[in-house]
Order: sequence, then structure tokens, then C-alpha cells
Amino acid sequence: MNPQSSSQDLHPPTGARFVFARDDEARSPRYALTIYLADGRTIVTTLAWSEGRASLADQSADGDETLDWARDQALKLARVLKASGQARLARWRG
Repeated sequence: MNPQSSSQDLHPPTGARFVFARDDEARSPRYALTIYLADGRTIVTTLAWSEGRASLADQSADGDETLDWARDQALKLARVLKASGQARLARWRG
């Protein structure tokens, strides 16, 4: 018998899991983004493009290297979303 899944399962042992979900109600491409960090933290933000450049709604990291790394990785993954227009994307980065 398999144990029930929990939100804790979304936090990987290393790195982070990135889950993007397109907001179909938005005029321009916009994605809800949840980042599950290995240390148990969860970042919830929005990814959007302005003048062809991707940005995250929450850019404050206060010098936290893990958060800076996670945001950099999310912006790299934004290129995949822009090119493909996928409704949903989930990726792990180590």
C-alpha cells in the first residue's frame, strides 16, 4: 500500500522543483510559479514578460544565495515557456 502523497513530497532532496501554470485569463503570457526548495521553503510568485523580457513578480532575495539561484533558474526555464507556450511545466533543477 502506498502512503498518501503530501505537499512535502514536492520538496526535492536537493535543488528545487519548479511548477509553472499558465494564467489563461491574462492578456499577455503569464504563469503562476511555485518553487519548492530542498530546505522546505516554498516560493510562490508570478512569471510574466514585458517588452520581451521575463521577470518574476517577487524579486527580493535579501542576499539569500538559494533564493537568488532559484530565481535565476526560473528565468532560464521561462525561455522554454516562451518558445513552447505550454500550459503547464514542471522541472527539477539540482
